[in-house]
Amino acid sequence: MPRPRHRKSVVFLNTLARCGVLGVCVAVARLPAQLARYEAGVRLRAFERDYQRRMRDVTVRREVVPLLEDAVRGFFSGNLPAVARSVDSARSRLSVAAWSDERRHIEALQYDIEERLVEPGRPIRVRVEALYSAIKGEPDRIPSSGLQIDVLAPDGTSSLRRSFAITTLPLHIELDTTKLDDADYSVEFSWRLEGQVVANRRSVVSIAREPAARVAALRTYVHTTREASLEGVSMERATLAAHARQLRILAAGRTLESDVAATRLLSEAERLRAWLESDATTRGAWFTKTRHGDLRVAFAAGETVAKGTIEARMFVPPPRDEPAPLVIALAGAGASANMWFESYGAGSIVELCRQRGWFLVARASAGFDPITRTPAMIDSISKRFAIDRRRIFVIGHSMGGMKACELAARSPKLVSAVAALGGAGRAGSDGDYASIPVFLATGDRDFLRPQVLRLHESLADANHARLRLEVFEACEHLGVVQHALPDVFEWLDRL
Repeated sequence: MPRPRHRKSVVFLNTLARCGVLGVCVAVARLPAQLARYEAGVRLRAFERDYQRRMRDVTVRREVVPLLEDAVRGFFSGNLPAVARSVDSARSRLSVAAWSDERRHIEALQYDIEERLVEPGRPIRVRVEALYSAIKGEPDRIPSSGLQIDVLAPDGTSSLRRSFAITTLPLHIELDTTKLDDADYSVEFSWRLEGQVVANRRSVVSIAREPAARVAALRTYVHTTREASLEGVSMERATLAAHARQLRILAAGRTLESDVAATRLLSEAERLRAWLESDATTRGAWFTKTRHGDLRVAFAAGETVAKGTIEARMFVPPPRDEPAPLVIALAGAGASANMWFESYGAGSIVELCRQRGWFLVARASAGFDPITRTPAMIDSISKRFAIDRRRIFVIGHSMGGMKACELAARSPKLVSAVAALGGAGRAGSDGDYASIPVFLATGDRDFLRPQVLRLHESLADANHARLRLEVFEACEHLGVVQHALPDVFEWLDRL
């Protein structure tokens, strides 16, 4: 097993092993297939959207929590098809009408899109096959429903439609792109039986002229400037390097863990490169007041881009006169910034920040250590955006919760409040929590609940003045984030 980079990673993995989360070594030792990771993510987001409407019903929670526990075990063991099956089973329990066997077999299918960044004229090739066995002990069944595929333009209109009667699986499909303009399209797969939609889902496919050559040019520029000075442009150079890396993966026909509007990303990367190549005295700022919303960004991990970059996602609110708080969100082990923007309650943290006009930056808790890198990250953000440095809130889940606690303990003057969800550090002697409000949350079925309760007990014994603990009934390790976030933000509002 590769040796974890940081001591906290070792502690976290040992904790997982003690708590009986199976196959941790397997999860760390091999990289799961990105298609299976993508498929698991699609299912998790669909579950969370449905769960949001029924999560206050404890009876419903008790019914789905064992399946979510199975999904968490599958994730840490690297068995992503098992994750998908468990999450789909949990989602079926949320439906008012029970899923038919027909729908179960359809929901078990995966859609392997050969290329997600396609040159005009090249077909969109899709392989449809079972990701997992829909009904244990029974062979996979060919759906009776017909499949309709729509390629939807950015305005939602159908640019291309084809229908198929399924006689065998796997099914190989080619969609003609000769009449499609450069854009980011949604490919919608709809299964219909007797005029009714049984199930549907969407994936993004991007059409762009000469993508391979354009991506190669970006990569060459990033490579030749990897040792260039970062003075005044550290975030911009790191962001371009991250864009080039993601585009390289897509141009090579591989799948990222979530959908990316690659045509827009490619165009933005080319504009950023042109900005970096322009005269520094006349070019102005890259991150201007007009650049707000969901941004894919990165931060330099050292003196040059060659030392590495920290990929992140930011929500930037529309500009206003006064500075706004910054929320730093650290994902759990094996998760990226995408978890905060697309999962953890179907990205509810983004909406909570949007409602308040707050900034949000999310990153992984693994990789370049967030404990030592966060001050520089905050400096980079504050030079470009009007953040209120007196109100910097750190929220972490699982291992991200451990990192958030350690960051608060070591840098009490940097952090205004910390929320550790489904994972927590120790009070220790590295710093002083006394001046920092602490919100702790866990579920009664969370395998890291003892860790959270130990920190709460330690802080309570020390008479911590601003300490809050929430233990959610019928809630496991992953679901605690979706349950806790509304309470966390109401708590932050009052600080």
